[in-house]
Amino acid sequence: MNPNRARTADIIYHRERKKRRAYAYRLLRRTQEVLRAIQECSSFERPFILDLGAADCLMLEYLLPALDSQKAVAVDLSWHLLSVNRNSNIVKVVCEAPLFSFKDETFDVVVGAAFIEHIPNLDKTLDECHRLLKTGGLLILTTPAPFFERIARFIGHLPPGEHFRTYSLKEMVPLLLRAGFAVVKAEKFMLSPTGMPKERQVEGLIRRIKTDFLLLNQLVVGQKSGKREISLRRI
Repeated sequence: MNPNRARTADIIYHRERKKRRAYAYRLLRRTQEVLRAIQECSSFERPFILDLGAADCLMLEYLLPALDSQKAVAVDLSWHLLSVNRNSNIVKVVCEAPLFSFKDETFDVVVGAAFIEHIPNLDKTLDECHRLLKTGGLLILTTPAPFFERIARFIGHLPPGEHFRTYSLKEMVPLLLRAGFAVVKAEKFMLSPTGMPKERQVEGLIRRIKTDFLLLNQLVVGQKSGKREISLRRI
């Protein structure tokens, strides 16, 4: 793509993430689910976070004060998107997964929100995430449910080729296990793409009565144990 056209597209995307209701709400819900996962599953105070596919770093801008964290690293392919964010507590790195040039056991939390559907080499990326995390660290992934992804593509809401592939929860859990993570949480969320009253309560009811196929998005949390052992709990 022409560099000027790419820059313009990135700026438009950033503006829509802040102003367009559907974009802003999906970002907010993913961010809230990531924050809740960190608060529920992490033992680190002021966690050092790596955000993969961070785009304009709006998620990190929300997470840092909420967790009283002082610094985070944002990785994305687009310098145009990273550079629109001027928060000095966020270190911006242009990098393609899984070629992360960070030292072993650097981070407390690695986040990939709406990220894994964009990459062809997920196994290698998960291995890198495991390497980069400290013992007890969390890998938090969100990704759209494949069924609703197909609907979005069919009605023209999602352009062809936008995503490399999608994964169900049943597919994601064994992938994390093979990479050496204990899966501590795996669930669906988001009933409406634009929000609705008491949505969280309704989603909780939907999960309890085993009708979570109605939910649009998915969350999986893996934890790095002291040994590279395979375990599964709290699913």
